[in-house]
Amino acid sequence: MLEDGGEWDNVFDKNLGAKVARLPRGVPRAEETDFFPSVFWVTNPMNSFTGNVAAGSQGPGFWFELKLRGPSAELAINHGINPKVLAQKPFRDNASHSSGFRAGFTTYETGYLAPPGTVWENIKAYKNNEAGLFQHGTTNIDFRGGLLADNGQSAHNFHHDNAIYDGVDVIGRSEHMQFLIDQGRIADHCNTGGLSLQPNEGLGRGTTIKNSSFKGFNVGGCSGGPRYAIHVGNNQVRNGVFDASPTIFNNTFDDEPVSSRISACWGINDSSENWVRNVVIEDVDGSISGIAPGFFVQDEPAVTSFVDTTKCQIVEDSCLLFCENSCLRLGIVSISQDFTTRGFQMHISDGTNSAAVRLNDSHTFVCHELFLPLPYPPSHVFAFLPSPPSPQPGQPR
Repeated sequence: MLEDGGEWDNVFDKNLGAKVARLPRGVPRAEETDFFPSVFWVTNPMNSFTGNVAAGSQGPGFWFELKLRGPSAELAINHGINPKVLAQKPFRDNASHSSGFRAGFTTYETGYLAPPGTVWENIKAYKNNEAGLFQHGTTNIDFRGGLLADNGQSAHNFHHDNAIYDGVDVIGRSEHMQFLIDQGRIADHCNTGGLSLQPNEGLGRGTTIKNSSFKGFNVGGCSGGPRYAIHVGNNQVRNGVFDASPTIFNNTFDDEPVSSRISACWGINDSSENWVRNVVIEDVDGSISGIAPGFFVQDEPAVTSFVDTTKCQIVEDSCLLFCENSCLRLGIVSISQDFTTRGFQMHISDGTNSAAVRLNDSHTFVCHELFLPLPYPPSHVFAFLPSPPSPQPGQPR
């Protein structure tokens, strides 16, 4: 345990921690985090963790809570230091399984603004009740190799800019998990979640998924939510517009139909904060569709009005169309904060086709992202017109 965030250059190598339990409720420790225990509590990344195993914790296996506190904060060596921006010493060959809360590995909620080139190598997270990895307010972690299997979600990318998954084996349900379920030793909770794409990445560098393998997502009786190899998340969908820019290529999907490879339904239909619209995800090399390069797009007029839909086909259970050999480019419409979008719609026309784009009902709306086909023409016309009145009860929408 690194308690104060002021510990440096320690080595944790080949340790096993198991069955870490919460304090009973009622214990007077209100300023502590003992109700959320972890096996390995990391408060400063300038320490080495190699070959460690966390098993069966009631909380996370590895918890990066990067901040200074306590006596160490007053030491001269720590003046002006912010642990959440420090470089990561070796973090490789660590494993976490059977964690009951949040994730096997997590940076929630302080986050980790890791410098570019930060690598977590050969990480294994499996049979965790919620997520294998849960990254929040985090940047630049490159997950290189490793295994994510039998988790509620393999990886929950919750505002993780420039997350990279390179050569990771991702398994929704393994043969071993199916064996345990068939034997009645584990309940079937459909813990078959894959990698999530955060809808609002703020036009950052997005999530990269490459050279990785996916299998075990075509599970009978399990659908909806995050139960797809790659899925659009539904957390903190603030502006409602999919402004992520994921890069996905050179991956393999073992015997997975396209309907279990990718889905945006969770974000589009099941977000408590806002519904996602204008979802567009590029299939650079056709490895997701198994057909050809192209784009997966939401059937939303702001997108499909300007796409040759004769090249598109419905992807079952994904809330998406796949448009092969299409090419789209991200456009950004900036709106002065001196104006309001409340009560207005944005209309786009290319002279032949037109579409109304729903805007946030806001006085502080700054920009709106949308995809238009290449070649990117200067001939699109944008206009802001009053929104039609909302239908009265009993009237058709």
